[in-house]
Amino acid sequence: MLFAFLLTFVTQPSAQYISSGASHEQATDVEQRNGIIRLAIPELEGTYLYRFSVLKFNEAFARLGYGFELHAFPSERALAESNAGRMDGEAGRIQFDATLAAKYPNLVEVNEPTFLITVGAFTADASIRLNGWTDLAGRYLVIGYPRGLKVTEKRLVGHVDAKYLQGVNNVRQGLMMLRHGRIDVLVGLQSSVESVLDEAAFLDSGIALAGIIEVVPVFPYLHKKHHALAPRLAAVLRAMKKDGTLDRLVEEAKPSIKPAADLK
Repeated sequence: MLFAFLLTFVTQPSAQYISSGASHEQATDVEQRNGIIRLAIPELEGTYLYRFSVLKFNEAFARLGYGFELHAFPSERALAESNAGRMDGEAGRIQFDATLAAKYPNLVEVNEPTFLITVGAFTADASIRLNGWTDLAGRYLVIGYPRGLKVTEKRLVGHVDAKYLQGVNNVRQGLMMLRHGRIDVLVGLQSSVESVLDEAAFLDSGIALAGIIEVVPVFPYLHKKHHALAPRLAAVLRAMKKDGTLDRLVEEAKPSIKPAADLK
């Protein structure tokens, strides 16, 4: 199935980032010994991907005999918490290249992609159509993007002059800037942007998808203290695809966003 993933960056967690279950500061050594796995996710609670991740990893870790909690952070903070071992890992990241692997050496890839991130371009100008990173080059459009979305930051720098780039703290802020004409286009993860567009504040905004920019697979990562768990989690996730569990959970999680392709 085709899924999506949102990543944003601020230096401290915002009130918009809320954890399911106890906060990581409240986690106790007793809970760790009892086998509760805590993953970080750079998603606002209530979005499609947040709900889907809760359902998916609750099931996966239950099959492995663990409890599970999902904790929401801005993107860079999530990686810092996971790399330091304060979180047990990441719910989903694009596959690390050499630079990211060197920056976060304590994170071990779970070698089974569980969804795809769909990067979309959104605008209030119906005349703008964008179907790839090269379509952004030479357009003199002010492009907003959530800070910390690695694939977006890397691609934008390669195609758009820095003076036309505007980082935002989260999708909601980006959509407000788009609505008020402070940016021309918001590039972000499709399901996350569309989840916020469903809010009452944006129903009459005229903001719509201008095109799909890129689709990239996403992998869970675990702290190296759980390195032996990584292949077991990968096997369980493959089994959940094969037995139809992931398809069922997609249906449970989505309010209106329909995945458009398989990842089988």
